[in-house]
Amino acid sequence: MGFYRLAEHDSGRGYKSEIEVLYTSICLQWVTHYLTNAESEFVHLWENESQ
Repeated sequence: MGFYRLAEHDSGRGYKSEIEVLYTSICLQWVTHYLTNAESEFVHLWENESQ
């Protein structure tokens, strides 16, 4: 997730705003989904390898 400066609305300047909190929470939900799936697949891969 990238941040950039916008002159209007103080976006990207490090000030807490509702929209940036929303964007961060969406990003975390998305990443959590993929990391959970990756962990599951990784564990499954090593379980099959040891047999």
